[in-house]
Amino acid sequence: MLTLPASGVATDEALYDVRRIDATANTVTFAGAGADTIDGAAAVGPLGHLTLRLPAGSTVWRAGGLGGATPAAAKAMLGVGPGYAFKNRLINGGMTIDQRNNAAAQTFTAAAVLAYCVDRWYGYCTGANVTGQQIAGSAPNLSVYRFTGAASVTAIGFGQRIERANCFDLAGTTAMLSVQLANSLLTTVAWAAYYATTNDTFGTLAAPTRTLIANGTFTVSATLATYSAQIAVPGAATTGIEIVLSVGAQVSGTWTIGAVQLEPGSMVTDFERLPPQVNLALCQRRAIRVETNTVQAKGYVASNGQSCEYAKFYFPVQMAAAPITPTVSWAGAQFNTPTFSYKTTQSIGWDVTGTGGTVYVYNSAAFILDSEL
Repeated sequence: MLTLPASGVATDEALYDVRRIDATANTVTFAGAGADTIDGAAAVGPLGHLTLRLPAGSTVWRAGGLGGATPAAAKAMLGVGPGYAFKNRLINGGMTIDQRNNAAAQTFTAAAVLAYCVDRWYGYCTGANVTGQQIAGSAPNLSVYRFTGAASVTAIGFGQRIERANCFDLAGTTAMLSVQLANSLLTTVAWAAYYATTNDTFGTLAAPTRTLIANGTFTVSATLATYSAQIAVPGAATTGIEIVLSVGAQVSGTWTIGAVQLEPGSMVTDFERLPPQVNLALCQRRAIRVETNTVQAKGYVASNGQSCEYAKFYFPVQMAAAPITPTVSWAGAQFNTPTFSYKTTQSIGWDVTGTGGTVYVYNSAAFILDSEL
């Protein structure tokens, strides 16, 4: 219950705007002081957003704005949805794109280099190997990511490196980190935010080149719930931002992560759910899965040692940087297996040479084009 100032105190015109910013079970009811009323009623509520005005000399508060016991209900009254404003600077925060594993389990090797898993996200562990996997979520989460603990594990980490082009404007401002978390064993999840020492260069897990912006912990339970932290981003953070979530001795049980968002401003808003084709294109800026038989080389070699036309693959989107040269397995009529020839941010190619009078057909197995930070 929120009791408004008495009219004898608020003798000049008063204006209040009260807005609910969370989605808990708590509600608020507004009441007038003493004999004061709100449009003739002693109290109104529960509400999510209410504008109140007390005209000078009056004992009757005039209500405006909108109601709704939750933020979602308040938005529904206006027909307002979450929108596609690209406010979330973390790509694939809903864990819905998994080009590398296609929802299969992945093993993370203890004390090894960080390994990318669901698109744009990496994982690592110490003490013992763990597995991680994209799994089906429950509404409204289509997917979440889950680590399964193991004996002797001392730490598990999960993070994303945001390229400077996608977070440059956050420098010198306030940003909000929100995430849905659950852990069947541990009650603490740590979070940390860093900025790169040089543009889009964060170093390695063993030798990072980054500066801490802020860190903290969330107290979690076995039930998936939303947690948030406000981050004051320094003016120097124009080089790229890294967000890392971590737990300690996950020696058993599971750690579940979903709906991770880093957004401008000092308030947590609804998680941004992009259309799948848009989300995939954003992921493909840094990683592209090329399916089996997508790249093909075929033709006829007229003379010995002749260099045939390239086997080529044109990327569906322009990548942020030329990818690491992939290891590709080829199947088909062998004489000389295609050899890597060139790569750019838009395409990649292979050469074939052969024996005179030979017909050749080559098809690639599936592979990943990787330009992750």
